[in-house]
Amino acid sequence: MWNRKAVLGWSAVLTLALASAGWAASSKPKAKTSKAATVAPAAATPAEVAAAPAPAIPAQPSDQALSEQISAAFKADPLLDGQAIQVEAKAGNITLRGEVASDVQLNHALDLAGAIPGVRAVENAMLVKS
Repeated sequence: MWNRKAVLGWSAVLTLALASAGWAASSKPKAKTSKAATVAPAAATPAEVAAAPAPAIPAQPSDQALSEQISAAFKADPLLDGQAIQVEAKAGNITLRGEVASDVQLNHALDLAGAIPGVRAVENAMLVKS
């Protein structure tokens, strides 16, 4: 158990050590000030907030547009060109059907379809040719 003399002794040693390192017991860090005064912008009033236009939310592409974009991406891709992949879209959910030559092509098709803006999910119904 610590006694009062031991605590006071260690307190004195710590104070001397800090003082020799340039610290003073009553010193506080000084805030940095700049030469130019800065003024915080005024907060918007409730009327200004209500009058501000709402941020634009991009429209969800139609299912037909999604199917066409994905099919075009497959035809433009050298790894998937020539593969018979059917694209079905319903409310942004995509189902891919057909046959591909390898697992690499299957995974690439899934990734490519999922990268199209507006696609919510991609379901695999494709088969790899044996």
